[in-house]
Amino acid sequence: MSSWFKRRIQSRDVVVVLLWGTAIAGLLAHDLFHGSFPSALDFGIFLGIGLISGMIISDFQRAIFGFIFAFAFGTTLVFVLAVLPALSGTVPPPGDQAIYTIWTVIIFRAVFPVPFIISLIAPIIGVGVGETYLEDGT
Repeated sequence: MSSWFKRRIQSRDVVVVLLWGTAIAGLLAHDLFHGSFPSALDFGIFLGIGLISGMIISDFQRAIFGFIFAFAFGTTLVFVLAVLPALSGTVPPPGDQAIYTIWTVIIFRAVFPVPFIISLIAPIIGVGVGETYLEDGT
């Protein structure tokens, strides 16, 4: 296999993981900023995003590492968006610590355990489907 082809596959996986993390962040931000926790429909969307990402990556080890990085990227992005007023100095110093603490608890409760488990299992199933039914062209 040529080195160009290997680089292309690796860059594709990086793009998939970044898009996966952005989709997780968008879904969580939509729910949390509208005052609710993820619902059954959101769990289905988590499942679909994970399945598609796993099918595109089509490698078990890369899918697991991709899940870890995508989930960390998505939750970190939501946290930064949530505490942006405190980070920018809009909220005075005693209140900024409360914002950090409150949003840490809110995001942790929204993400664990169900969305985390669904987002972990979905790419594993997606890898199985991708390796069985989709051809990579290699």
